[in-house]
Amino acid sequence: MDARRLVTGAAEIRAAEDGPHLHGVLIQEGRAASGGRREVFAPGSVEWPSTGVGILTAHRTAPEVRAMPSRRSDGRIMVRTPATEAIREAVEGGRRFMSVEFHALRERTTRGGVREVLRAFVPDAALVANPEYDTTAAEVRRRLGGVKARVPTGKAVDCRCGPAACETATIDPGGLEIPDDAPAFLGDFKQPLAAATSEVRDGVVTVAAEVRDTSWGRDLVEAGTDHLIVRPYPDPMKSEWEVRGTDRLFTRLSVAAWIFSWTDQTGGFEEAELERRRLWL
Repeated sequence: MDARRLVTGAAEIRAAEDGPHLHGVLIQEGRAASGGRREVFAPGSVEWPSTGVGILTAHRTAPEVRAMPSRRSDGRIMVRTPATEAIREAVEGGRRFMSVEFHALRERTTRGGVREVLRAFVPDAALVANPEYDTTAAEVRRRLGGVKARVPTGKAVDCRCGPAACETATIDPGGLEIPDDAPAFLGDFKQPLAAATSEVRDGVVTVAAEVRDTSWGRDLVEAGTDHLIVRPYPDPMKSEWEVRGTDRLFTRLSVAAWIFSWTDQTGGFEEAELERRRLWL
């Protein structure tokens, strides 16, 4: 068996009621390495011990904890486990990626010279500083708090489609579609907030998102919620609407993202609420 170490990305520490937890991507099936190796894990190829994967603070060390992975629909193999002091120190010290140690049980080489791992056994994963598979860098950040706002349906609200477009927009309650993974942003798509949730009750959508210790997260906390609202960003390929006078009626609105922003066009909206906290994530 051929044992190798391969690095993916996305390891961060988040707060929970029972203490800080490490969340990370062990590896993503179907995505090629970008650090020099011509190598890819086939979908469904990764296996692990029945007791879970050992999480190491560095290669060639004993496992700090064991975590049971879960496979996502996009090929990511995720882990969530309590973050010990040693794990937190490792992440805070710059080890913000995860490197899996695996045994290739079955593989082939494509005509283009790419090694395709068809079956791999992953017993351990280590926190490292430099990735081979550069999914995303992760940081240890404080949770500054949470932000929550409401969007009404069935009535006209101020619209920001553009100066030559409608003045208001109305969402048909029966045509509202909200994916479970719709993300939240502050101002624009360059400033992501953390995990977002949404709930529809009595024709009102309540959107809540975590605020992390980023520059824009600190801006949000310092600026406050005066004139801060949340708007749905429609998926143009899935949404349908018709214009009635100066109102745009969404007969079908598929939410691609939620945008929290400060504006003077707040007609029909409720101002956001801010919850301040100081917890490690």
